[in-house]
Amino acid sequence: MEAASVLRLPQCARFVDKTLENYLYCGLIHVSLPLAKIILVQRRPMDACWAMYKAHFQGKFAFSYDQTEVAEYYLAYRRLAQHWKATLPPGVLLDINYEDIVSDQETASRRMIAFLGLPWDDDVLCFHASPAPSATASAVQVRRPVYASSVGKWQHHAERLAPMRARLARDLSEAELA
Repeated sequence: MEAASVLRLPQCARFVDKTLENYLYCGLIHVSLPLAKIILVQRRPMDACWAMYKAHFQGKFAFSYDQTEVAEYYLAYRRLAQHWKATLPPGVLLDINYEDIVSDQETASRRMIAFLGLPWDDDVLCFHASPAPSATASAVQVRRPVYASSVGKWQHHAERLAPMRARLARDLSEAELA
């Protein structure tokens, strides 16, 4: 917040931080910023792992370059996410599925906006047309409307992703891995 105060933004300004590792610090975020709202976007296991595995993080996230380690990381993430859901006070954390966002953007968006306590604005559905700068790894995606082509995309590589799937299958149901 101190760094943000240099910008001289109004007290009512909102910040979004979608750093990949934020899920590690949900408890600390809540204690440090008690009014903060946290949204965890969950994705189907194989799609989530495939997305990490195929990304090039320029030396960061060393686990993402090995299929079994990606699966282990994902499982650890799920355990920690369950912990946060069980321990954080009601109204602090919203759990939403990526697949729900891409299948019904408006309903999912309305749910998130309501959770944040913000008024609805139809422009939310046209986020890709915003001229606001984006300095994230997904900056190209920010300029595209919501798309569903990534759902189930891992299946195109199912044979090569067998080690990843086998590790996940030891802890997850077949239905979750479909």
